[in-house]
Amino acid sequence: MQFLKQETAEKEEALQRLQRAAADDTTSQRIAIDLSFDSIMNDKELRSLANQLKLCYGAIKQMPEPFQLLFCNPSEQLEQSLERFGASNWYIQWRRGADSPAEHFPPEELVYLSPDSPNVLEKMDPTKIYVIGGIVDKSPTLNAATEAGIRTVRLPIQENIPERLDHILNVNTVVDVLINFRELGNWPRALEVALPQCDRSVQSPFKCNSTSIRSMSFLVDVDVDPTTVVEEALTFIDSCGAEEETTTDSSASNGDLSAGDSAESNVRAQRGSSAASVKHTSRLDQQNAARQDICQLIHAPTSAEEGGV
Repeated sequence: MQFLKQETAEKEEALQRLQRAAADDTTSQRIAIDLSFDSIMNDKELRSLANQLKLCYGAIKQMPEPFQLLFCNPSEQLEQSLERFGASNWYIQWRRGADSPAEHFPPEELVYLSPDSPNVLEKMDPTKIYVIGGIVDKSPTLNAATEAGIRTVRLPIQENIPERLDHILNVNTVVDVLINFRELGNWPRALEVALPQCDRSVQSPFKCNSTSIRSMSFLVDVDVDPTTVVEEALTFIDSCGAEEETTTDSSASNGDLSAGDSAESNVRAQRGSSAASVKHTSRLDQQNAARQDICQLIHAPTSAEEGGV
C-alpha cells in the first residue's frame, strides 16, 4: 500500500512538472519538431514518425525538469495517427497553419538541428528553441532551415563517435541525446548512452537503446493494454532496425550508478540474456522473440515491488 501511494504521488508530481513545462510562460528549454515534411513521406513513414513522436513525449515525461515540446505544422493525417496515442491530451504546445517554424517564432530564437550543418552544437542555450526535422530516413533539413533564415547546428557525433558513419537519426533519438546532455552535462556520455550501434547480423530485434526503452514505458503508466504496447513497440523496432546498445556499464563497477542508470542497467541485463538465446532467421520468429522480450520487460517487477517497499 505504501508503494502504491508513493507511486501515485510520483505520477502526480511528474504530471505537474509537465503542465508547468507546457505553459506559455514557461522557462523550460523548448524543443520544436518541424512536421512540415509529410508531403515527401509515404503512409508507412508517417506512421513511423507518429511512433517516434510518441517516444519523444514519453522520454520528456520522465525528465526531472521536462523540456517544453512543440509540434509545428502537423498535417491532419499525422494528427490522426497521433490520436491513437491520445496526443490531444498530451502536455505539449501545438503550432499549426504555417510552412515553417520561422512563421511561428522569430528566426533569431530558432536553432535547427541538421546532420548536414557545418556548425557543431557545443552547448544548449536556454533562450533558444531547438528545432528537429520531423522526417524519416531523409535529411532535407539544412535547405529548409537555410531558406527560412534559421541558424543550423549538428550534434557532435563525428567528433565523439568517429566510427559512426550514419548521422541521420530518428527524431526520438535526437531528443534522447538532448535529454542525456541536459542530465549528464557532457557530449561523449550523452551520445554513448543514447546512440545505438546498428548490427545487421541476425539477432533479436528488441535491441534498441535503453533511453528509447525507458521512453516506451510511459504507455504502461496510462492504463494501456500490454498487447497494444507490444504492437507499438514492434512498429518502433521496424522503424529503427536491429539496433544494439553500444554502452557498457563501466560506472557500475565503480559503484557510482544513479538510480536511473541502475534501472536501465537492469533492463539491459534482462534484454541481453533473453537475446542471447535467439538464433532464429525468419522475421516472424524475430518478432515473436521481441514480443516475449517486451512482455517480460512490461511485467518484470521493480526492485521496490520485490522488496515490498
